[in-house]
Amino acid sequence: MNIPAWEAMHPLVVHFPVALYCIVPLLVFVAIFFEKWRRPILLSALIVAFIAVLTGYTAVATGEDSAQTFAPLMQADKAIAEAVTLHEGFAKTTANYFTGLFIAILVLFVMPYFLGEPLGPKLERTLMALIVLLSVPMLYLLLKTGHAGGMLVHHYGLQVPL
Repeated sequence: MNIPAWEAMHPLVVHFPVALYCIVPLLVFVAIFFEKWRRPILLSALIVAFIAVLTGYTAVATGEDSAQTFAPLMQADKAIAEAVTLHEGFAKTTANYFTGLFIAILVLFVMPYFLGEPLGPKLERTLMALIVLLSVPMLYLLLKTGHAGGMLVHHYGLQVPL
């Protein structure tokens, strides 16, 4: 079995960040209710978020290169060009937004080490709830990104050869 070309990797790698972007807010949500296990759950969320950031930007990079294979179609059909641009814009915005959430989780996790004492449980729960609430727009962007990508494949028939 041959490894696909970089630009053909997009359909193979894109689903990893999608799943991980959804798991991270769930982990943070669960951590709100389990004070005894809060630090290990937050550490898990932090690790998963880091992997999600890496795979998210990998998906964006492979997507940008995939789009280049459709340049002649994009030049010939304005609707295809607009659909690719829409998907690309949503993808980059989602990856950037999630990176912000990763940074928020990182700050929440390391803050007690810099302060030299743990955060109070109420403050910690409040900050985690804020992260969960801030995840909602990111999940909406993720849905819009996926829908726009699905339109490229299923409506416009754009598929990279594997």
